[in-house]
Amino acid sequence: MKTLMRWIAILVGGLLLLSIGLSVLVMIIIDPNDYKDEIAAAVTEQTGRTFTIEGDLTLKTFPCCGIALGPLALGNPSGFPESDFASVEAAAVDVQLWPLLTRQELRVGAIELTGFNLQLISRADGSYNWDFGSVAAVPAEDEVESALPGGGLAALDIAGIEIRKGRVSFLDEAAGETIRISAINLTTGAIRTGQPFDLSASLQADGLAPGITAQVSMTAQVTVDTESQRVDLVDVSSELELQGDDLPGGSVSVMLGLDSIHDLGAKRVPLQGLAATLQAAGIRVNIKGEGVLVDNNPEIAGTVSVARFNPRELLATLGAAPLITADPEVLQRFEMRGNWSYAGDKAAVENIVTTLDDSKITGWVRVNSLKTQALAFDLELDNIDLDRYMAPADETASNDTAAVNRDDSLDLPVEDLRALNMQGRIGIGQLKFADARLNDVRINLKAKNGLIRLNPLTAVLYDGGYSGDIRLDVRGAKLALSVDENLSGVQLATLLVDLRDQHNLSGTANVSFTGTASGDSVNELLANLSGNAALDLQDGIYQGTDIWYEIRKTRAKLKNKELPVPPENPQTEISQFSGTARFADGVLNNDYFAAQIPFIRLSGLGNVNLLDSTIDYRLEARVVETPRFDDGEVLKDLKGLVLPITLKGNMDAPTVGVDLTAIAVSIGQNKLRDRLRKKLGIEDPEAEDEAGQDSAGQTATESQSPTESQPQKEQPQDDLKEQLKRSLFDLLDR
Repeated sequence: MKTLMRWIAILVGGLLLLSIGLSVLVMIIIDPNDYKDEIAAAVTEQTGRTFTIEGDLTLKTFPCCGIALGPLALGNPSGFPESDFASVEAAAVDVQLWPLLTRQELRVGAIELTGFNLQLISRADGSYNWDFGSVAAVPAEDEVESALPGGGLAALDIAGIEIRKGRVSFLDEAAGETIRISAINLTTGAIRTGQPFDLSASLQADGLAPGITAQVSMTAQVTVDTESQRVDLVDVSSELELQGDDLPGGSVSVMLGLDSIHDLGAKRVPLQGLAATLQAAGIRVNIKGEGVLVDNNPEIAGTVSVARFNPRELLATLGAAPLITADPEVLQRFEMRGNWSYAGDKAAVENIVTTLDDSKITGWVRVNSLKTQALAFDLELDNIDLDRYMAPADETASNDTAAVNRDDSLDLPVEDLRALNMQGRIGIGQLKFADARLNDVRINLKAKNGLIRLNPLTAVLYDGGYSGDIRLDVRGAKLALSVDENLSGVQLATLLVDLRDQHNLSGTANVSFTGTASGDSVNELLANLSGNAALDLQDGIYQGTDIWYEIRKTRAKLKNKELPVPPENPQTEISQFSGTARFADGVLNNDYFAAQIPFIRLSGLGNVNLLDSTIDYRLEARVVETPRFDDGEVLKDLKGLVLPITLKGNMDAPTVGVDLTAIAVSIGQNKLRDRLRKKLGIEDPEAEDEAGQDSAGQTATESQSPTESQPQKEQPQDDLKEQLKRSLFDLLDR
């Protein structure tokens, strides 16, 4: 036995010495640099490109076969710049041949690649310099495996891979853009079949967007199984840092983590423990999820949250001018959370809970097609006071100059409106805007192919309701607008208190409006506005002014009589107020206007110029019956009086004009009528009415004189005389 072991030891030692001797002999006899030109020529012939080997080739034969290369360069094809397509400063690799030949095990030492540079060019004519179409086809995977002894690799063993100082550039001549990726570094641990190894990589990218630089880094544990041809990744962690003056706060940071990706490259790849964090300008967005890759298409779902931040501080970080609001305490808090999903061409965020100051928004938003940007939504806002977010009152123009200072010439965003593709609903529990308070606001929106419709639009306000239908058509060069809006049963008292702090008018109002317009700006829309409007007010009361007291006071002054006693709570009842109007060329023409107050009927016409916010009305107040008052005064001489009234100027503060001389003229006419009656012997019908009222307790026989109780036969000449009298009075009444 000892003899056998001695011979075995001698044999092994001899083989080892023989291997060493052969290696030394090969290195002495064979110099790989003698074949540089042949190698370069062969590559040039196969690729059609110039291939150069600048440095020396170093051949290593013990303990395994290996080679180290100096600078290498592969040129561009004909028609492209003469610069290199690809180049390498240095490369080294060694392979153990005995395990590969005897056991189909690929055992490789460290693979090193330093300073590789790849320059990709895409021409405007569609050609590109990475086209190797004339080169012999790369062998298929099964062909490679069949060429190996045993039909494939039984094991893989690489000491490690290290890539240093790599660069890749891509020039798109058609777009005039260049993307540069530099500082490419990659290192791995020992790569063995079925065993996890560490991987880390980093790079820098420029040109992905104008003025933006990206830093990317990644670490992971990777497992490669050559038998099942499976690759698994666990503990994946990557970080993206974007920097640029145009970015929010100058930088954006994205951190992405993944617990595991199993069987990478399979038709169905599970993704577990996805976690991402985005930070920019003080905003932090956290995303978590899990899912699967189906044919490399992700189907993922999870949660998303935006950590609480201060919007005002965000604006300051972005360099925006301070936002001045009526309430400086608004825009102090924003946060959001929800559930997200992404699959194929669709994405969604559901169970949204968003907080802005004291307001909360809930609901969902879905993108039904990322390709067509088809958006659907259903959102509910509990309450919001928009007035708090507006500019303070002292920062805005006065009512008299607001129409002049406002900018209605702004162009409408027709292109943006034309691109809308959405359908959804917005509900608001309580809304305050321009001091008006609305409840249960419902907005339904549909926009597609340049047609936009808000319908139905509904709201509850001031014990009444609003309904509307608004349509926009932006298929043409100009925006076309149509509206159909109605207010019903609205209580003016509380509405005017909120809108204008006005406490002197009450009643139930009904308003309707239909109209159309077209244009590129607000001004042009107003100028082209045409339509119809109607207004009806019932049971109205105007507080603060007793119009009949004012008339009686004026009458008393004209007659030099004692003034009436002022009422304690002056008011004027408006039993009915109605009117219709037409819109044309930016002007509202009020062609019917009527109102009823005690003893008076008001009528007239006029117009409102919506372009310069001015009004011009001419009204007539006609006394239709003899005014009688609680203090016993009866104004017989005012019956039939027609009082001209004008309203002109700015619609927010018009000038009211009253022709008081009409009262004097009416009084003069009444005096003339009285004298004519006495002269012609005609009874005053008003006096007869008073007599009838004074003798309400008497019988008809008692209240009549003997002569009045007997009919008298009239002569023909009396008929002619009576007709002349009546004609004269008709003339005076006009």
